[in-house]
Amino acid sequence: MKKFAVLLALMMSLCSLASCGDSKKSSKSGKNSSSVTESDENKNTDSDDDDEGESAEGFERGSVSGKTYTSEFGGIKFTAPSEWVYSTDEQILSMMNIALDVTGNDNELTKQLLEQAVIYDAQAMNVTTGENVIIMYENLRKEGINPDTITAESYLDIVKSQLENMSGVTYSDFSDYEKVRFGNKEFLRFKLTSTYGTLNYSCSQIQYVRKTGDFIMAIIVSSGAEKRDMTVYEDCFEAID
Repeated sequence: MKKFAVLLALMMSLCSLASCGDSKKSSKSGKNSSSVTESDENKNTDSDDDDEGESAEGFERGSVSGKTYTSEFGGIKFTAPSEWVYSTDEQILSMMNIALDVTGNDNELTKQLLEQAVIYDAQAMNVTTGENVIIMYENLRKEGINPDTITAESYLDIVKSQLENMSGVTYSDFSDYEKVRFGNKEFLRFKLTSTYGTLNYSCSQIQYVRKTGDFIMAIIVSSGAEKRDMTVYEDCFEAID
């Protein structure tokens, strides 16, 4: 259990590689900065994965009821297997340094969430095997980026480039980007293998990425005890209108 907790902490820290985490870091440049900047993006801005009308102002946090996470904003529902457990509100908010006492004030909580470059919305895990799903949003405007200049594909290009230059963790077996659909919601799927040298551990990971208004919605699915095909959990997702 302790090993999986350490690995999960590492995975969480790597989910926001395209984000610097706060506005002060965003202003920095150089090799050690993981911030996405508009100069990184020179691709065609036309994309069919950008939903009109969804913006930072319209962001609404998802909710968990029983085994099911629902995000009206993202238009996605995830039903975790029976043996999985969700992280608590306290655990999720602590990842963003938000005090739990604001949860009774929806306006204040939303305000603090929108101050985050990366919003962790939900995380579910099989505590026996370590398999887990993380659902997060990256606020492009908070990064100082015009959302019109970023597509899901160009976002993944930047993430992949940064992964290839990580120290301490080796990434390999990069797949091509594949279009997949959960109902009427289209995502780009990107598979890879991560190897944590100091822990002598490798796992399979899939990132599902979609442009959602001013945000990049990312679903990260990671294996636990051994490398395996994590697409088996795609059936746990469905789109909602």
